[in-house]
Amino acid sequence: MTVTANYTTVQSQGVTNVLIKMPYYEHAHSKKRILNWFNFAKKLRGLKHYLTQKPDAILYTSPSLVGYLGAEALAKHYQVPLSFEVRDIWPLTLCQLGVFLQNIPLSDCYNTLKTELTKMPTS
Repeated sequence: MTVTANYTTVQSQGVTNVLIKMPYYEHAHSKKRILNWFNFAKKLRGLKHYLTQKPDAILYTSPSLVGYLGAEALAKHYQVPLSFEVRDIWPLTLCQLGVFLQNIPLSDCYNTLKTELTKMPTS
């Protein structure tokens, strides 16, 4: 196991997993949660400075779609395949936080991302 301030690397059954440390937020409907989505994407992009070997592939799994952008940048950097899992699209959380309103940049960006990701081919 390798540990730094932002990342922890764990080997399991021949697979290297990188855990990313994120700031704590008080509850599921905290606005800090949305900030963490973007922070997570940024830290994913930063993995290129942390990893010592080129990965065979990138697997992105997270409830938020925003982090996909960081995973995509990382996969492009290493020129490796990218797979992702959508566990939850979070429209309810955004509505409850008062963020997901029509005609505002964040909701437009999120809807565009959701639409593009659902068009991608599956294996």
